[in-house]
Amino acid sequence: MTLLTQEAHAWTMKTERVPDAMRMQCEPFLAHMHLSGIEWRDILLALAGMEVDDLCDDWNDWHTRWSELGRGYENQARQGDVRSNRAALRQTLLRAAACHHMAELMFFDNPEAKFMTRRRVTRLFLDACPLLPYEVRRLSIPHGDLQLPAYLLRARWSEPAPCVLLLNSLSSAKESELLVLARAFLAQGLSVLLFDGPGQGELAGLHRMVISFERVVESVLAHVRAFPEIDSDRMGICGLGHGGYLAARSAALLPGQLKACACLSAGYDHDHHLRLSPLVRQELRYVFGQPHDAAMNRLAREELNLRSIPRLSAPLLAIHGKQDTVVPYDSCIRLLDWARGDKDLRCYPEERHGCVERTDDFLPYLGRWMAGSLGSPRC
Repeated sequence: MTLLTQEAHAWTMKTERVPDAMRMQCEPFLAHMHLSGIEWRDILLALAGMEVDDLCDDWNDWHTRWSELGRGYENQARQGDVRSNRAALRQTLLRAAACHHMAELMFFDNPEAKFMTRRRVTRLFLDACPLLPYEVRRLSIPHGDLQLPAYLLRARWSEPAPCVLLLNSLSSAKESELLVLARAFLAQGLSVLLFDGPGQGELAGLHRMVISFERVVESVLAHVRAFPEIDSDRMGICGLGHGGYLAARSAALLPGQLKACACLSAGYDHDHHLRLSPLVRQELRYVFGQPHDAAMNRLAREELNLRSIPRLSAPLLAIHGKQDTVVPYDSCIRLLDWARGDKDLRCYPEERHGCVERTDDFLPYLGRWMAGSLGSPRC
């Protein structure tokens, strides 16, 4: 049994011990936690004594608990035995960043504290960058009046390499969850560009998420074309959750510029909005700047779908769990039916949102599929 398989098995066993009501409320968080590298001992420490109702009623307590864990890891990173071990220091800094990311995740009632905690995530990731086994270049990409924060993770090739744009979900962090996906591509000789668009990551709460996200992607592509180490004729795109929906939309509306599209737990529409958990509906309202559920539901049903978008001609990979209640499986099937090019479905009948217990299977497959679609030097 591989290490990834052992970790996935541990998650399976322990989620079975979580009461059903708590697990259903926390389903969106479990994907964030697992992809961020947070361990169950951290979750137990952070949530000990917290009731299901507290998740919706007291985000200040949630923020305090996770922030304390994050500061604990920061203190560990200052200790001599950790500082003298590059691997241990890297892991400790990234885990501290992940804990602070969890702290700010749903702290919508205190935008200032959420913003400052999110900045701490960025700072800790930057501290860890020199310790990562690949080059990380911090970028600022112009898009209209905005500067989009981004990182270029370079593949180890002397010649220009294919590159994958990675898109955030509603509340993921490019320094955390997306970093895990990025490693799957780097292992296949693909460079990766992580960035925050309006309403995402460092820009969440400062600017609303936009409907026409393909315009943001177009700005990113225009910026990347100037990099000699990137082969701009071999660009792919991949997104997590809502980012997967944005990836499919962008690839369809920018034909020829994006040669392959991969989606993890993404769908064709958001018609199920009112059936989502209160936490996910709150997250959507915050990101899109909507005052109440009725307004958000109207936006979700009328504008957050691919019905009027030209059918995708680029190859499409969809990875989905049949038990997903955040993005229902039938919405994923509609996404595949809409695409008219080559398509591939990696389905896990027992998995929920993010397929967090099958990362050992889908991450290597995701990397190989994208490398094959873009023509990586390692294929």
